[in-house]
Amino acid sequence: MKLLLLCLAVFGASSAQFSPEGTSMILNGHNDFRSTIAMGWFTANGVQQPSATDMNKLIWADVLASEAQDYSSSCPSDYSGVDNRGEAMYYAWSTDNVDNLDGFGLDALNDWEQEFNNFGLSSLLYDQAASQSGIRDGVQMAFSTTTSVGCGVTNCGPDPDRFDQANKIIVVCRYGIQEDQIGLNIYEAGDTCSNCNNFLMCDNGSGLCA
Repeated sequence: MKLLLLCLAVFGASSAQFSPEGTSMILNGHNDFRSTIAMGWFTANGVQQPSATDMNKLIWADVLASEAQDYSSSCPSDYSGVDNRGEAMYYAWSTDNVDNLDGFGLDALNDWEQEFNNFGLSSLLYDQAASQSGIRDGVQMAFSTTTSVGCGVTNCGPDPDRFDQANKIIVVCRYGIQEDQIGLNIYEAGDTCSNCNNFLMCDNGSGLCA
């Protein structure tokens, strides 16, 4: 029976992906979160964080969404380790028959943001220790120099490791990054959008560079 469930998980994964409405919610959710940081309204584990001089507004990238969808469809158990991409992953289980997976996208964003409340943010420097501190996914949402995002979702079917045979849902987001993130600041602290890069202009309403 366990082998049968495993086969269902691997070969019976749903091909459903985020709808256009779902992608809009995910993109807006990312930029709303980034705006909170940029404006200096963000707290991590109760500690107010400084505003950001250089927080880019993200755009949706179909190529990243396709990559993320392909990887989530493989029903992975860990990060891909792909080069030149940021990556965040979210797992959920449901005993219901799930047809529309859009809601899991927002669940993922809330979970990743919660990492900062659970583990805090002791420094804006993203070093090896920070990458292993429990904020790995949340940081991907927050890196100021990231320019784009694309996400995928898969219902992998019954999880053979669960007694209730709940369906395992996997969300993967890929991020367009400029360089290896280890050793960089997550963002530069200072006056809101006072140092936008690459000829971007400050959107005063959001505090993002667009």
